[in-house]
Amino acid sequence: MTANRSIWIPLLFCAASVVLCAIALINTMYSTPQRFSVTGMIPCLIGAVSFLYINKTAERKTNFLSVMQMMNVLFIIFPFVTLLYFLTVL
Repeated sequence: MTANRSIWIPLLFCAASVVLCAIALINTMYSTPQRFSVTGMIPCLIGAVSFLYINKTAERKTNFLSVMQMMNVLFIIFPFVTLLYFLTVL
């Protein structure tokens, strides 16, 4: 049960981060004065929580968990890259 649980919780965090990143990117692209909203920082927090959860609970790192860790790092970096991009465009 714990092995199954340790896979589903990071997968749920990843799905939530993907959806929230898409929403934040769409909101940023289609706002009249292009601005980065606070909701764009939520995937960063979810990615950090998922990253720490995998580090604390995984007995052994599988390829799936390694890919999830890389995606979490991407979600942690995403808001900052987006923010820097829109600051340089303005």
